Amino acid sequence: MAEAFSEPVPFDPQRLGPGVNTPAQEYLPSLTAEANTLVFTRVVNGQEDFYVSTKENGEWQRALPLEEVNTPFNEGAQAISADGKTLLFTACNRPDAVGRCDLYLSEFKNGKWTPVRNLGEPVNSRAWESQPSLSGNGRELYFASDRAGGRGEKDIWVSSRLPDGRWSQPRNLEEINTSGDEKTPFIHPDGQTLYFMSEGHPGMGGFDLFYSRLGPNGKWGKPVNLGYPINGPGDEGLLVIALDGKTAYFASNRTDLPGGRPADGPVADYDIFTFELYPEARPQPVTYVKARV
Repeated sequence: MAEAFSEPVPFDPQRLGPGVNTPAQEYLPSLTAEANTLVFTRVVNGQEDFYVSTKENGEWQRALPLEEVNTPFNEGAQAISADGKTLLFTACNRPDAVGRCDLYLSEFKNGKWTPVRNLGEPVNSRAWESQPSLSGNGRELYFASDRAGGRGEKDIWVSSRLPDGRWSQPRNLEEINTSGDEKTPFIHPDGQTLYFMSEGHPGMGGFDLFYSRLGPNGKWGKPVNLGYPINGPGDEGLLVIALDGKTAYFASNRTDLPGGRPADGPVADYDIFTFELYPEARPQPVTYVKARV
């Protein structure tokens, strides 16, 4: 990847303000379609919980805990639906668990979030399931798992919603997965562009961000490294792209980013950043129409 360092891609990240980033760790951002609500994971005293910030007059407001969903257990690795009414997330070692870590769901109804429920099998298995991403039409669920039948230790899988509302047997994304780890999938609302992290494809070191486009044959194309300096010597976190196809959010522990900061220990803290994605790596812009019933 030496040529990547000599041909850097445009990258001007900005650290989100104090409404989102704090001395604690913040990571795994997720957006509603209108890009005015940001849900993310924050770690306070070793406890992972969800926080929500809304954008007003161009500024992200002070994030508040999602108290109806947060519990004494750890919650994290969430995804919110385009309309902001479905929250999918990961929780581990709960009494109703199928495996080590499972995917759970809560819906926003009548002004509040419903009690969470385990998605159950076949999405969840005896293994580890995490990092869900829901397609814009709500019909495809992408996630990471170390279940049997994969190519590496952690792979990306997809399950389709059946006509009766159940989820299909997950399918391994063989075109994307390697003998290494692939995780943090994000399917853009265009339904054609998938962003993810990998240590198995050629990269800059650690986990790098890649994208792949769905071809007319229904197969995912060869993954493309997002390039330097988006990818650097540290680990990049989940990348999400707004409907406009160019506004990106991601978390990173790199100290070379504007506003990046070292932790008290040997590992830097994660913060959430935004930047404009360069044209070649953008998905198709999507228009979201809010329906009224």
